[in-house]
Amino acid sequence: MRRIHPFVYGHVVAALIVGVVAGAMLGAEAAAMGAGALMAGAMASSIVCWWKPRFEAPGWLLIPAAILADPRATRQA
Repeated sequence: MRRIHPFVYGHVVAALIVGVVAGAMLGAEAAAMGAGALMAGAMASSIVCWWKPRFEAPGWLLIPAAILADPRATRQA
């Protein structure tokens, strides 16, 4: 069985916490939807980081790749 890399755990759990805290300011339903949306984006960007630059890459390369690969970050406002 494959183990989940610690970067993925940190990325997804941080998105969960931020989504719950930000959504809780608007209500319980917004907290659940915000957490779900942020977690989905974190999982998608983690998959991209798994493909390239790989999880073994240094942090200065991995974190910007995760930010750029996040589908929510690339949307025009």
